Amino acid sequence: MAEITTGSQPKNGKRKIHSTRVDLTPMVDLGFLLITFFVFTTSITQVKAMRILLPKDCPTCPPPPVAASGALTLIAAENKIWYYQGEFKDAVQKASLLSASYNGSNSVRNIILNLRKELVKQNGDDRKMMVLIKALPNSNLQNIIDILDEMSINQVRSYALLDLTLAEATFVSSQP
Repeated sequence: MAEITTGSQPKNGKRKIHSTRVDLTPMVDLGFLLITFFVFTTSITQVKAMRILLPKDCPTCPPPPVAASGALTLIAAENKIWYYQGEFKDAVQKASLLSASYNGSNSVRNIILNLRKELVKQNGDDRKMMVLIKALPNSNLQNIIDILDEMSINQVRSYALLDLTLAEATFVSSQP
């Protein structure tokens, strides 16, 4: 608070000269409150990132073998996902290259859960399950993040981000 202190009144009728003293205690209190607020809010906010374990880069090492029965390929497009199980040639011949949505009844989550149930029924576990994630040029980062979130939610142990082959790109782009 600002205070005005007055001394004795002058005798010759001139104006009084007041000396002012500004109390900065409330300003210091406000400063400490703001500092405390920002310290607490910044320490609570943490970076949200997904932990991904990557294999060592070995150009001469062969890729790990993947069973065709447990391989699920997801091709991310802007509004939908194309998927097939096994090899691409077989999927085209059997017309089993299908489309799904990012959410709803025909979603990625249901596709992964159905594959997991099928593998558990056949093998007793889902260790042979491998999800291969590919992206079309018109897909955006949010599409890939949604798929990676599904991998985390469904606790998929093995998945990989791969480049789209030319055959896959031409086939999917020719589809409506």
